[in-house]
Amino acid sequence: MNKIFSTLSIARKAGMLEMGFDVVKEAAETGKARLILLTCDLSENTGGKAKLLAQRCKVMMAVMDDVTMDEVEQGLGRRSGVLALTNQGFADKAVRLLGCDDKEEFDR
Repeated sequence: MNKIFSTLSIARKAGMLEMGFDVVKEAAETGKARLILLTCDLSENTGGKAKLLAQRCKVMMAVMDDVTMDEVEQGLGRRSGVLALTNQGFADKAVRLLGCDDKEEFDR
């Protein structure tokens, strides 16, 4: 998981990582989000809302199976269960690092 946090950290420093449901929702609705990432311990309610958002806005979504909100806080300095990458290069790298098992891709 160090590699995914390294990628997310670089994206955050570059201003290409959004954290928190409301900010991710805005990024998806304005077409900026390229990949929505969910932690494994996210509530069913928020996860369901994020999945509907991804479908409606036609954004890829992936669940980080082994990453919790506490680990996000330790690795990135802010507790969040919903993240979005706004750069396609970072999104592609994250998908490769996470594997494609839980990725859902919606028509663009």
